[in-house]
Amino acid sequence: MKEIFIGFISFALAGLIAFAPIPAEAQDLAGFCSTTPGPEEVLVFYLGFSGVIIRTAEATIIIDPADLLLASDIEKLKALGVDHLFYTHGHGDHFALASALEIFKATQAYVAAEPSVAAQLRGKIPPSRLLGAAAGKTLSAGKLRLDFVAGQHVGPILLIRIQAGGIRIFHGGDSGYVPLSGFPADVGILPTGSPSPTASPEAAFRMASDLKPQVVVTVHGSDAQNAEFEKKVRAGLKETTVVIPGPGKMVKVTLRRRP
Repeated sequence: MKEIFIGFISFALAGLIAFAPIPAEAQDLAGFCSTTPGPEEVLVFYLGFSGVIIRTAEATIIIDPADLLLASDIEKLKALGVDHLFYTHGHGDHFALASALEIFKATQAYVAAEPSVAAQLRGKIPPSRLLGAAAGKTLSAGKLRLDFVAGQHVGPILLIRIQAGGIRIFHGGDSGYVPLSGFPADVGILPTGSPSPTASPEAAFRMASDLKPQVVVTVHGSDAQNAEFEKKVRAGLKETTVVIPGPGKMVKVTLRRRP
């Protein structure tokens, strides 16, 4: 994985969720790929900015990897198998055309993206693998159900809720607040700010209040912004756990069964 310079805060817990510390030797992409999630588990590998790789027992999903993956990383992901690749928008810390095409060539994953990004991919990725994502749409991709939501940013941005088996995962790109009460999630991957001009700890807290997730994994924010968000959650969402990974770190969460 390419190195980027983003601050790191140790994992922090609130609420009643089970959280398993990851051994240091497993905190790289090879370790992530070799760890098999159980039926109630979600693995999140943080690439940096809003980039994540998500694994459940049902599927592997890459979101906003920009150009943060090396050729050797993509080979590891090819061996693992990737079901879906998604881009929230076209800014350079989220999307890179050459990297997107390399990932698709290696994995043959379904691809969805904010429409202006999808336009760049059209003709380069077969129509059978390039999904027509748009705000308000719900699509199926293999075993996944995908709900798309318009975000709030300096340009168009598309947020996503992924349903993999019984697990619901929401990714907020680097959006400001938009109402999300119609998209409850078990895991929220939410931006807390920098370098986004629209994301903030307050916006992330309002998103989390709507989503009511068991766990939030913070992305796209400074150390201070992550800490401010965590403080808000501890005070106002006592059943939600906040996890603050550094780039190149893996999060493993065991979810509580919903009633």
